[in-house]
Amino acid sequence: MAVSKNDLPRIASQIERALSQLLRKHAFGIEAKAKALAPVDTGLLRNSVQTKIDGPLKATVGTNIEYAPYQEFGTRHQRGKPFLTPAADEQKKEFEKDVRNLERSLR
Repeated sequence: MAVSKNDLPRIASQIERALSQLLRKHAFGIEAKAKALAPVDTGLLRNSVQTKIDGPLKATVGTNIEYAPYQEFGTRHQRGKPFLTPAADEQKKEFEKDVRNLERSLR
């Protein structure tokens, strides 16, 4: 009787690699959509939106511009002009579809 090799570590590594690629693809997709949706006066806000890859399965898309939250959420004096939230919401649908496709490919 032959002892079979345990493929779980290899499979887990392949899944993590595939998810990492999806994460990168969709994080940069959010960045592109947010830049397209950002209100433009000087272009500073739009140009400040960046993606930071924090690890194989973690990315952050955002801006460090001080007034960005006021643009996104508004103030008591003005309504917000959301750009990050709608970008993430729109990209989420595509991400979920790609994850489902990845899941199907593993069956």
